[in-house]
Amino acid sequence: MMWLTGLSDFLLYITVSFLAGIVVFQFVPEARKPVTRVSDKAVVFAVLSMPLLTAAPIMQLVLFLADSRPFMTAVAEVLTGFRSGNVYMAGVAITLLWLIALRLKAHRAIFTMLLVMTIVNIGYGSHAASIDGLTGFLSHTIHLLALSLWAGVLLQVAWFRGTADHWERFTKWFTPFAMAMVAILLISGVLVMLLFVKPADYVDSWILPYGQLLLLKHLSIIPLFAAAWINKRRSSKLGPDDKWLKIESIALLTVFFLTAFMSKLAPPHDINQTFRREGTAPFSEWLSGASYLPIRAQFTLSIEGLLMVAISLCCFFLAFFSARQSRLMWLLLLLITGFVLFIYAGLMMNLRF
Repeated sequence: MMWLTGLSDFLLYITVSFLAGIVVFQFVPEARKPVTRVSDKAVVFAVLSMPLLTAAPIMQLVLFLADSRPFMTAVAEVLTGFRSGNVYMAGVAITLLWLIALRLKAHRAIFTMLLVMTIVNIGYGSHAASIDGLTGFLSHTIHLLALSLWAGVLLQVAWFRGTADHWERFTKWFTPFAMAMVAILLISGVLVMLLFVKPADYVDSWILPYGQLLLLKHLSIIPLFAAAWINKRRSSKLGPDDKWLKIESIALLTVFFLTAFMSKLAPPHDINQTFRREGTAPFSEWLSGASYLPIRAQFTLSIEGLLMVAISLCCFFLAFFSARQSRLMWLLLLLITGFVLFIYAGLMMNLRF
């Protein structure tokens, strides 16, 4: 069931980002944005998918309670007695308002309000909000809002752009906009992380499933920022590069994917206790050897680990040469994926727990 709920969250983040891009572009004059081709049916489909994508955790809880009470009683109890149920009902109501606003072709201010309400509702139902109240709620909500705005505009120009008209004027506002979103993401991301992992326990947590995904998420941010920097340099001189725009969007979606599944795992508030309950993460013992309580990560350099790091750096630099000399996107994606996986393996091989 974790795979279903994680996948539904991943698709939900994409859907919200898609709608965020639609809303942002409503505020941009025609002379300062490229032409995009998004049908009304696609927008309606995105809105209708939100209640379906948020239903997985509700059904999981309903099925759990249905073992000891009638099914409809369990449904009523979840919807009225649990935060996740309240969030789901609010989400359904917001979806109906989206559909009405689309039907009436409402003012952009209405769509902005609906987007904020959607993200606030998701933030209220987040794990961070349930753990640390207002601080967790605000951190997660601001983090998701900034990520959705950046990803939304990027998805529009990478996958739905019709022409490159007004590209120079577009980059003049999008570059500082994206940089502001990244700054907000970094600050809010650190705040969210500190709710679950103490700084002193960060490396220790890599032995756990949650810590492994957190490490992979942080490693995947490196090619994301590299692609964003390359797009900034190339776009200002040569116009839009569809390949690099798509690479940046795929890297961003990878961060979405890892975040969605990470939120379904037990956070390591207490490394040793979580280790007793959850055990080690997949591949951790294979890469780092046996682990023992109490968990204390120690760097022990190894030839194998250093070789993995060297291979990852080769993949990283070859990705740049591939982008300049080849049009094979699959090769570029393979090299970027290799960078993340090999540097992950190298770090783990140079650790003992």
